[in-house]
Amino acid sequence: MKFYPYNHVSTDNFKWLLLFARVICVLGVTGILIQLFFSTYTAFFAPTDYLVTGDANNLNMQPRGHGHGLKAYLQNLGFVFSCISLIFISGVIATLVSIESKVSGFSQKNIETSDTCYL
Repeated sequence: MKFYPYNHVSTDNFKWLLLFARVICVLGVTGILIQLFFSTYTAFFAPTDYLVTGDANNLNMQPRGHGHGLKAYLQNLGFVFSCISLIFISGVIATLVSIESKVSGFSQKNIETSDTCYL
């Protein structure tokens, strides 16, 4: 079993484009996973605000409370949508490569079985 994206798509003409689609898909999925981890971490463990005490020569910052709640998810939503659009674009590229592979295979089959020559 192969665990890379679009393992059922094969092509002879656009190997680099298919590799590009696979790399884009892996980057999109990795970005979503990393962003979900960091936004969950920020929501529950990052300090919300700091209490600053002391004078001008000796400042002391102490965190008050933990967790940003929904604010952490909303701030990172744009990055998640960007990663989803990367996955969508890679799917479109892989679809175009697959269509090209099917069309070139079909036309190559017709050329090999044809008896007439059109000049």
